[in-house]
Amino acid sequence: MNLGEISKELAELDSEQGWIYKFNLPNGLTTPGPASKGEKNIEKTKVIQALNLSGKKVLDVGCAEGMFSFYMAAAGAHVTGIEVNEKRVKKAEFIKKQLKIEGVKFVLFDAESPSSWDSLAESYDVGFCFSVLHRVSDPFNLIAQLSSKCETLVFEWKAPEGFISNMISMAFHEVEGKMDPRNIKSRSALTSDIAIMDTGEEKPYWCPTIGAIKEITSSFGYDNFKFIKVTKFSLLRVLYAYFDLFRQLLLKKGEPIAWRRYQRVMLICSRKPILEFKPNSTVNRLPWDGTIN
Repeated sequence: MNLGEISKELAELDSEQGWIYKFNLPNGLTTPGPASKGEKNIEKTKVIQALNLSGKKVLDVGCAEGMFSFYMAAAGAHVTGIEVNEKRVKKAEFIKKQLKIEGVKFVLFDAESPSSWDSLAESYDVGFCFSVLHRVSDPFNLIAQLSSKCETLVFEWKAPEGFISNMISMAFHEVEGKMDPRNIKSRSALTSDIAIMDTGEEKPYWCPTIGAIKEITSSFGYDNFKFIKVTKFSLLRVLYAYFDLFRQLLLKKGEPIAWRRYQRVMLICSRKPILEFKPNSTVNRLPWDGTIN
């Protein structure tokens, strides 16, 4: 393809759906994604680069446009990226072709359909599950499916934050806004606009605590854990969350009450000891990554 054809395809992909990430293409073009990765995405990249993925078979759940799948492949992994959004898969395939990246394949995949998991015949050394747990209606089932495929799991999600919340096994559910339909097979049953998939304004289904994920994964034989806090603890914001909780108790008589304070966390769960895991303070940024800290 010549530059004009590539530019045309890039414009068509952009018109179908906005980009999550900014990629530098070898012909001087860039995708029109945001220039900043954000704190949570920087931490994801650090963890990928800290783990020994060379020669490992890796599953990237909810791979979107492939940004982290490409980093995994660059670390020497053989990567399968699965994604429920067909437009994201098209973008990932486009970037893969332009960058000529090997060792990664993308699969259109419904993570909440048990039959989909039957189609993944392989077992994997590591399964990455970034920004997915709070977007599925049944996180227990997702973890159960992953446990049948992966020796080690790496989660990043939106968890409730409060005093000793990390030690308690529980999950909060938002009561305002629209549910995120990304991993729901029957979207027509949601009575919400499918465009919410691209707005970033969706509410989570469940926000499980770290204690809840440890309890669930332990039941599937994971007994080694490494916790990584992504967002900094804010005493003021946690105190406000408790204040808002009591305010809702007084004003919302008989109505569901939501917890208002969340944190971004990462948790590595493994059936083997987690050895020599020391993330660098900075990301080893690759040339095609067009984002900045």
